[in-house]
This record gives sequence, structure tokens and C-alpha cells, in this order.
Amino acid sequence: MKGKGDVVAAVDFGSRAIRVLIGRRSPEGICKIVGYGAALSNGCVSYGAIQDINAAAKTFRRALNDARQMANERVHYIYCGIQGATLKSNLFEGKVQIENGIVKPEHLIKARENASLSHVSTDSRPISCIVSEEWLVDNMPVLYPLNMRGAVLTGRIRFTQLMAFLENNLRQCVENEGLKISDFVYTPLASAFGCLYDEDMSAGVAVINLSAPLVRALPCIRTARLWNPQPTSGEAPIL
Repeated sequence: MKGKGDVVAAVDFGSRAIRVLIGRRSPEGICKIVGYGAALSNGCVSYGAIQDINAAAKTFRRALNDARQMANERVHYIYCGIQGATLKSNLFEGKVQIENGIVKPEHLIKARENASLSHVSTDSRPISCIVSEEWLVDNMPVLYPLNMRGAVLTGRIRFTQLMAFLENNLRQCVENEGLKISDFVYTPLASAFGCLYDEDMSAGVAVINLSAPLVRALPCIRTARLWNPQPTSGEAPIL
């Protein structure tokens, strides 16, 4: 977790309950949970989509206030977990020519941009707060392409397509409480990243969610990491 500030918050709008976590980062970079709040959804959220905006806002307020009271911290930014049957997480490919024959950071950035543009939709946008990616140089798989020689860099980047309907209503619930959403986090990918070691990812281990009513399997790509662009002034760090 990198960025400005020692406090980070996250919310999950679940079908059973809306939950809020507040964490504090130690000087060693370890995040400790200092606040937790939960309130039953009672039908205002289903499959990750808000069904009753007024009820969801009130439920979120109760969970947020409980977490704030426990943590005794002020929160201005929050990360929002997303999942559900309407969300799609897929690999998209972006290619870029390698000028001067050596892979530089700007080539990786351009490949990611090209991958995000490979699936353009009017009703959704690609998000990738947590990046799962594979790299190829001249069609040869590599773990770390920086400074390698070649002609073409290919990135296979996992993006989650976030529907505008879901995003707009989640933002309304959060912003009504005076907070801003720092980013959206695809919960299944975050869970896999949190419980798997590098050797597990290298071996191709998959994480399976057995919760009702959906059973999901998410294979982890060899390289998974937190993508942390330069934060703007006052922006919370990425979770």
C-alpha cells in the first residue's frame, strides 16, 4: 500500500450486509484494521447492484458511522469493492512497438493503455485497481520485460468491466456521506491476491468462491500486483 496518509477505508455493498473497514498503516507498511461497521442490507442490494438507493444510503451511513466511531479516524476517501453476476473480468491484449529495441517503463504504460482501449463500450468502462498481467517480448513470455531487447511488447492485462449503472448508484451512496471513491476493486481478484503467495500464482493456483448463489473460479495470472498511479493531492492510497 503506497501513497499519502496513513488511513485507508473500504466498503463492500453486499446482498447480506454493507460492510466498512478502516485501516491504519504502520511505518513498516503493515495495515492494521482499526474500525469495522456492518448493517444488514435487507434487500437494498442484490448481486452487487443497488435496488433501493435511499435504503442503501441509510444502511451505508450506519456501517460507516460504526466504523468511524471504532477507529476514531476521519475518512475522506474510500475504496469500493465490486462483484456480482453482471460484472465481467477478462484478459485484454495491448501491443506496442519497442523503440530503440529496449523495453522502457513508457512501453509498459502504453501497452496497458492499448489493452484498456481494446474493449470500448458506451455502458461500461474497464477498471484495474489491482493489476493481473502477463508480458511477452516478441511472443516470448517473460516475467519482467523492463530493459529486455525486442521489437514488440505485448501485455495481456486483466480488466473488469464496470457497468455505468452500478458505478453511478454506488457513487451516489458514498458521495451523499461526503466521501469520494478512490477506486473500485474487483473483490474476487483482491481476495485471490490477498491469500496466494507468488509460488501459488506461478503454479497456476485458482481461487474458488463457494458462496451462494454463485460459484466462481478465478485463476491467477503469474504476475499480480497493486497498480498505484501517482496520487493527486489528498488522495487516499490504494488498497
